[in-house]
Amino acid sequence: MNLIDRSPGAFYALVAFVVYGVIAVEIWMWTAESVAAVAVTLLLIVACVGMILRFALHLMDDGSVRKRRR
Repeated sequence: MNLIDRSPGAFYALVAFVVYGVIAVEIWMWTAESVAAVAVTLLLIVACVGMILRFALHLMDDGSVRKRRR
């Protein structure tokens, strides 16, 4: 069972934390004015996108992939 099923409020709180956290890191990137800050920010964004895609694919999974592998 997913977090979105168990507690929708906690899910929305987590989503808000991630979104505003990434925005805060982007603001820090602009104030730091360094190449390392840009690299860290881009890696964070790529990681967040990967987690979002993994979660979305998990929600849409009907179990057929696991059945074919066995």
